[in-house]
Amino acid sequence: MPAFVIHKGDEERGGIIIKVDRFEKGIMIFERTTTFEGDTVWARRGEQTGMEPNTAQEIINKRLKFDSDCWVIEVEDMKGVYSLE
Repeated sequence: MPAFVIHKGDEERGGIIIKVDRFEKGIMIFERTTTFEGDTVWARRGEQTGMEPNTAQEIINKRLKFDSDCWVIEVEDMKGVYSLE
């Protein structure tokens, strides 16, 4: 699957957002985060079934406004099979 760096963040301390464009099935956004227990997990942002491109971009823009060190990676998943595992 094609993947692109949409926003380059800080190499040592930047967070990571993965935007999965599933085209007709909508966009999924995953963000790497740390739980209260100290575990690193991928949190899904937005609707479970996928969201419109404008909604996804608003979420990403809001995050970048808060943390410009964040990396944004976009994956083009035409078949809707991408998994973080």
